[in-house]
Amino acid sequence: MEIQEFAQRVLFSTSLEEKLTAGGELTDTAPGEPHGTPGQPGRPVDLRLRTDGVRAEFPGAAKLINEEQRGVLLHFFANHELLATELMALVLLKFPEAPTEFRRGIVHTLEEEQQHTKWYLRRMKECGVGFGDFPLNRFFWDSIAPMETPLDYVTRLSLTFEQANLDYTRHFAGLMREAGDERTAQILTRIYQDEIGHVGYGLKWFRRWKTAGSSDWEAYRSQLPFPLSPARGRGNVPFNAEGRRKAGLADAFIREIEIFSQSKGRTPNVFWFTPDAEAAMAYGLDGNGFAPRREVRALRRDLEILPAFLCHRDDVVLMHLPPSSRHRQKLHGLGFEIPECDALTKNGQIRADSLQQTRKLNELRPWAWCPQSAALLRPLSQEEVNNRWNAASRQLFAKDWQVEQLGIASVICRSPEEITQAAYALRDQDCEEAVAKSPFGAAGQKNRKFSTRTPSDIRSWGNRVLTQQGALVIEPWLPRVFDFSVHYDCTKTGLHRLAFVQLENDRRGQFMACVASAKFPRGVSPEIARFLVGGVLAVYEAEIPNRLEPLLRSAGYEGPVGIDAFVHRAPDGSLQLRSVVEMNPRFTMGRLTWELMRRVAHGRTVRFELLRPGNPSETIRELEAANPPVLDREGKMTSGCVVLNEPDSVLAVLTVG
Repeated sequence: MEIQEFAQRVLFSTSLEEKLTAGGELTDTAPGEPHGTPGQPGRPVDLRLRTDGVRAEFPGAAKLINEEQRGVLLHFFANHELLATELMALVLLKFPEAPTEFRRGIVHTLEEEQQHTKWYLRRMKECGVGFGDFPLNRFFWDSIAPMETPLDYVTRLSLTFEQANLDYTRHFAGLMREAGDERTAQILTRIYQDEIGHVGYGLKWFRRWKTAGSSDWEAYRSQLPFPLSPARGRGNVPFNAEGRRKAGLADAFIREIEIFSQSKGRTPNVFWFTPDAEAAMAYGLDGNGFAPRREVRALRRDLEILPAFLCHRDDVVLMHLPPSSRHRQKLHGLGFEIPECDALTKNGQIRADSLQQTRKLNELRPWAWCPQSAALLRPLSQEEVNNRWNAASRQLFAKDWQVEQLGIASVICRSPEEITQAAYALRDQDCEEAVAKSPFGAAGQKNRKFSTRTPSDIRSWGNRVLTQQGALVIEPWLPRVFDFSVHYDCTKTGLHRLAFVQLENDRRGQFMACVASAKFPRGVSPEIARFLVGGVLAVYEAEIPNRLEPLLRSAGYEGPVGIDAFVHRAPDGSLQLRSVVEMNPRFTMGRLTWELMRRVAHGRTVRFELLRPGNPSETIRELEAANPPVLDREGKMTSGCVVLNEPDSVLAVLTVG
């Protein structure tokens, strides 16, 4: 029988028995003309690939103690093996001019796939599951069948789906043994050994056909068409580096594919870091005339990785300089899954060839909606940008508006005379010090502390703020004993409280660090703990949300919300609460700290701080050497210190304990 005839039988027969019958002694003297790609392979009616998107539910590991559920798992695997068989027949028909050695190797691999399918079918039947009892997914077919060259075939099937199967077969063989199903475990182990050979076979031809001078990794990435990506070459189970080495993949390639991130189907959200959002807002809705200072530009670049710790692995973070492979590997080894990082142009714009320009996206989630994020993200969705950034959403950030709407005990000044009057009024109340805040400012950067006896000390600065922003907020400088923030998500279903986070500010009220723990408050004096738990925290369950949610709704806002607050001493020595200092309708360092807590070992306390050392590299070595990370069995940090970014000047330091 000719290889061509055998391949046609495997691909087009509607008899499962014929499709799974080996070819025997085959010749290749008449390979024929290139064949087109059918819409789907020939199948019995009950085994046709679904075109309506209906899918079966993949059984979780906990269900595999049940024999029928093990049969359902094998049903998935059997469909994949049968599809591999049919795709190998297709490659023989589409590329008759391919080298004879390659075609002979395909026939050998195809016959092993036939045997794998039969093993699965036999074991499925013993588990009480028939082939076709569940919908059969066509993703493999749609991803590989359009191949235009043999190189496409080995890239997509051998080095992607079969590589991922190195993870799945070994992992589920272990689970089956744990469940006491040695028969299924042996089948999976045998198939695992064959898959090592299949990946190695594809790798040999891939290296022969790839662009000369390119590395395996570079060539592999460039050869995969969207939505395929290297993420498909890794299973959603423990990563198997050993099997890949046995297949011949280089250690550098293995490290890259282990840490690579791109959505496998979930529509991603797009994140971007904008630490100077409020500064740009001060110049109006479009931020015209705003020019960030050099140190702010440096801060943005140093900390632009931070949104990676807010999002899912399937999401996207826009960055000027994505993290190096070495840094990704470091974070991956500590249990942090870094998402896809998309490089911007030198001018800080989305590249014309960026995948984000053409793929379907879920939501745009900058650190804050502001003039810069609106300008950057507008090419991705004009409609969403217009809905998220407008006069109403900008107003939410203004501290003078917050004072009026949230009932904050501060004084709004709109002239130099009112600043003086407010200062003297506080002096008459025996308040020696006050703080002046510009309407648009963050982390205390636009605040000025001054003596109420000499308000002229801030006259020049205050006049500039009034000229630019039209208002200034004055409030007493109170003897703080405990700063904290409360974090919410505003969604279509309401304002949902997420967490309390302790804040550490310097003497001027500017941000230093955050501390988050599973139980709040922790590590404070019994007096403060009793005060907080005895009724203060309940304020943020209903009272604050009831005041806040209508304001957010009226502005059409959805997203993260942080409330800064603090406890202070009254003149009589008692503790008092300032329930709202300001509202931040954006991501904050406090929210980031809480998200980091969720990514380390359960029950641990985390501290996040920003440091500006003279020698960042040396400081990183000293910090991590003095308090080296310790991991639990799940690969999550239980203690230790890690610098999350690759800084030029500002270190983002996480300490777990």
